[in-house]
This record gives sequence, C-alpha cells and structure tokens, in this order.
Amino acid sequence: MGRLQYAAGHDSLTGLINGPLVLERLEQSMRNAQRYKNKIVVLYIEVDYFKQLNNFNGFDISNELLESVAQSLVDNTNENDTVARVEANEFVILLDYVDSIKDVQDLINKIMKLSDTVVNVRHHQIQTNFKVGVSIYPNDNVDAYILLSHAYSAMNMIKNSTTEHYKFYTPELAEEAFMNDKLEHELVESIKNNELEVVYEVLLDKTQTYVRWKHPSMGLLDEDQFLGLSKEIGFIRNIDIWVLQIIVDDFLQWDKDEAKPTKLCINISSLSLENQDFIDALKSIVVKEASLKDVLCICVEEVEIQNLNTILEC
Repeated sequence: MGRLQYAAGHDSLTGLINGPLVLERLEQSMRNAQRYKNKIVVLYIEVDYFKQLNNFNGFDISNELLESVAQSLVDNTNENDTVARVEANEFVILLDYVDSIKDVQDLINKIMKLSDTVVNVRHHQIQTNFKVGVSIYPNDNVDAYILLSHAYSAMNMIKNSTTEHYKFYTPELAEEAFMNDKLEHELVESIKNNELEVVYEVLLDKTQTYVRWKHPSMGLLDEDQFLGLSKEIGFIRNIDIWVLQIIVDDFLQWDKDEAKPTKLCINISSLSLENQDFIDALKSIVVKEASLKDVLCICVEEVEIQNLNTILEC
C-alpha cells in the first residue's frame, strides 16, 4: 500500500483505520459472513467527558489519552478483529466470526474494566469512561452503513446516562431515537414558532422566572421536560438569550404605577457563561437599561451569583 493510500485510510494520531475504511472493512466482512453464515458485531465506543478533558488539560494531554485508549482496545481484541477511530473521541470495533453472544459480552466486560483503569499521562491521572452501542449482522440490518448507524444510535441513547454504560440495538430503540431526533428538531424551531413562554412566580423576596414550551402536540411542557435535551444539543444558549430579552421587554412594559419587582431572577445554564453571545447580550442590556442592573439576578444552575459584575467582566 502506498503512503498516500495508507494516509487516506488511517488516523494520523493513533494509526488505526478511519471512518471511510472501516465501512469498507464492514462491507467485506458482511460478504464473508453471508458466505459462511456467521455473525458480525459492531461496537461503537465513545470516550466520555472528552470535551471537559480538552478544556481543562489541553489537546496534548487528550491526544496522548486517545493513543493510550486506542492501544488498549487493540490489546483487548483478536487479531482478526478491526479497531478504528472514526471521530475525535469515538472508536469502532468490528468483530468477525462471532460464535455466541457470550463472546460479545466478554469483550464488553473487558472494555468496561478499562473504564476502571487510571491512565497516567504527563503526571496527570485520568480515568477513562466509555459508552458502548452494539449492533449485530444480520439480526439488525444487512446494510453496512445502517448497521454502523444502529450501533451509534444505541450508544447515543446512553451517552448522558450515569447508570448505563452499554446498550444493544433494538427496533424499539430505533423508534425512541427517531422520536428524540424529532423532538430535537421541534425544540430548535420552538423560538421561531413562538412556542416558548416565560412564567413569573412572585415569592417573598424576589420574582423567579421559568420557561414553558407550548408543544404543538404534547401540550404545555415544564422546564424539566425539555431543558435537559436543550443542554445536550447546545440549544440552551439560545433559550437563555431569548429568555433574557423577553424579561427585559416585560420589565420595561410593566405599568409605571404597578410595583415592579425589586429582584428579578433568571436561571441560566453554565454553558451560557461560555457563550460570548450571551455575555454580549447581557452587557448590552445593562448599558441600555441601567435601572435593570440593580434588579436583575442571575442564577447559574440555580446557584445565585451575588455580583453581576463577575459575569459582565468575563
């Protein structure tokens, strides 16, 4: 194999094959499996908390960890199996000639044990955590791309779970994944479709704000029914900016004779503090409406920030 051909099919960091080549390998394995009537298993693996690792330790540490993970996966598979790196923190293992589901479970158990291993990288002790999705040929599909997608869907359904670490694909899981994708799309469109609303609750010492979603078919949804999803897909930043703008508009439109709240609290996600658009929107509001600065109270994940300047000076 020429150097250019090798580079096109392999990951430069780990030396493992990459996404396009793993699809070719899977198609070849499926042709062999059809001939010999055996099963193939696809494991889609994600390294958990990778973004946080990058943010706190930098790319050099993360890259060394990925190299260590790649080598561990190779060491725990057979010579005929294929290990690939398909995304920054995502790997795929193809198991050829699987005799029984016990073989699959044994490998999953090995991978789960790797999660208990602390890796030493440049004097940093890092514990790896994995989420694994599993699909099986020919049980789950006979198309390579769809089979790979099924394993990804199974993994994606548990990527934010603290209790589940692996999941086998099922048709019911596919329906659930479809509904989740549909809900994600509807949530992203909710602001444009004027489906969100701000609700005010007057307490003894403050006025607290909440968000509701007037879903077109599911009815009125409370925050705990959709804010978790909004964080997963990164839409929480858009919601926080929208809520901030609505609160300001309402505050300015309240009747002058009506007693305005002396403390108006908005609860935001910590992700919004990393979003310059939110910080800029907040600064712009405070500059235009100085009176609001003494009234507005920002709570991050329900923890009140005592001094608004700590945010404005970000």
